[in-house]
Amino acid sequence: MQDDTIYAPATPEGRSAVAIIRVSGPKAFAYARQIFRPLKKKHISEHGSFPQVLVGHLMDGEEVLDQAVLLLFRAPHSYTGEDVVEFQCHGSIYIVRRLGQILSNLGGRLARPGEFTLRAFLNRKMSLTQAEAVIDLIEAETQAQQRLAMSQMRGGYAERLERLRTELLEVMALVELELDFSTEDVEFASRDRLRGLLEEIQNVATRLTASFATGQALRQGVPVAIIGAPNAGKSTLLNALVQDERALVSPIAGTTRDTVEDYLIVGGVSFRLVDTAGLRDTQDPVEIMGIERAFSALSKARIVIWVHAPDARLSKELENQIRPVIQQSQATLITVWNKQDLAPPDPTLTPDVIPISARTGQGVEIVRQALLQAVQQGSVNPAETLSNLRHYQALSRCLEGVARALDILNSGQGSEMLAFELREVATYLGSITGAITPDEVLGAIFSRFCIGK
Repeated sequence: MQDDTIYAPATPEGRSAVAIIRVSGPKAFAYARQIFRPLKKKHISEHGSFPQVLVGHLMDGEEVLDQAVLLLFRAPHSYTGEDVVEFQCHGSIYIVRRLGQILSNLGGRLARPGEFTLRAFLNRKMSLTQAEAVIDLIEAETQAQQRLAMSQMRGGYAERLERLRTELLEVMALVELELDFSTEDVEFASRDRLRGLLEEIQNVATRLTASFATGQALRQGVPVAIIGAPNAGKSTLLNALVQDERALVSPIAGTTRDTVEDYLIVGGVSFRLVDTAGLRDTQDPVEIMGIERAFSALSKARIVIWVHAPDARLSKELENQIRPVIQQSQATLITVWNKQDLAPPDPTLTPDVIPISARTGQGVEIVRQALLQAVQQGSVNPAETLSNLRHYQALSRCLEGVARALDILNSGQGSEMLAFELREVATYLGSITGAITPDEVLGAIFSRFCIGK
């Protein structure tokens, strides 16, 4: 429990129907008694585990500031684990600011960003991964992002990592006990059990780190590169997909000299579309820079839309440069044949090529569904998908420690080196769930939050 009492608006500043001001700490109820006057003869009770709801007036001294609703949550049955009150008043800028001044005059302190959730973590109302999921949920703009955040808030992979860490600590205690008997040939910790546990940690951590690219793509938008020869209709396709004139379109080949980005949401998944410069052999230095950026976008894409057209074909040399880049990045390739409104369908098209007319919209919806299918083929399981960079870095270090510990086991080295590596593994696992977290890490995490959460 913290010694001071904090307050902050939980709703954005500005005129609105309702504004919420949240107060948490040991004096929250005392402040409520001084500020709030119930309409009916009800008292702010110190007892009971259920929230109390009162209707009344917010008072500025003896003057009525507003008619409002007061919610009271008694510790530990609140978001922060402390006594919490919420004033729900009208969303007047003046009323909200004046209420903040009154709370400050009573001794309250304006909360720092994320301080309510930080207190919830410190009071063991949630794990660190759940606290991090709160900000991810607030920032979620798509169903896929919301599902990732909710899975983490429900525990997700963190519960399994904490279970493995607990088991590891039990074995570690026995290994370290052996250090007290270093002059004797004793073995308290079963090496077979330890090896099996380390291999399980290795398997879980490997699967999670392998899912990081997918998690980041879902969190930030799946990167999609639209490539092709000049005048193939790439910019027209981008505009048709997002249903907006986002990219300049011209019959003059080479209009797009730089990458143009926009976002598209299909089936609850966000796609970051990158329209690239037309690929061709050229001596124009500006166009060459655009082509270099096109290849850069191609190497980072998880999905590639390759646009072909009857009057815009790539040289064999460029095709031979493109295909290895796609293979190396393991991107999903979607091939489209554009300008079907200007020329009859090509009888040589294979079934996996999508015939479209980006100008008229023919086949564009099929391309949208192909994007969604490319993501769904991965069978993303939110509970087994890593999207947090801090977790990825910790698990990568954890895998390094596990590998060294297994080498020590296999080589039959002494308990001292083994104990050191096991402590490293346990530390990295604990840093994910918050069992072991330096203050500077907490500061970095909760600084992402808005004030009032």
